[in-house]
Amino acid sequence: MAVKAETSNENKVLKLTLDNGDKKKFEEVLEEWNFKDEESLLRFFISVAKESIDKKTAAYKDDSGSLNEVTPAQHLLKLSE
Repeated sequence: MAVKAETSNENKVLKLTLDNGDKKKFEEVLEEWNFKDEESLLRFFISVAKESIDKKTAAYKDDSGSLNEVTPAQHLLKLSE
């Protein structure tokens, strides 16, 4: 597993452990976007997700100027009951 979450209800703390490819991607985004630290990167992307009413956003994939809709892959979502 590349991401491990450890939650403590008493302290309301969530600890994330990133390794393998996820750690590398996280570090690349941190550098490429010029965030000052890990907390700033997480706060930004959590805010983007929170502001998305329809659970999707748009991003430029390349320099073509075309916006691409971005949604989570199905395997990342909870199964509907």
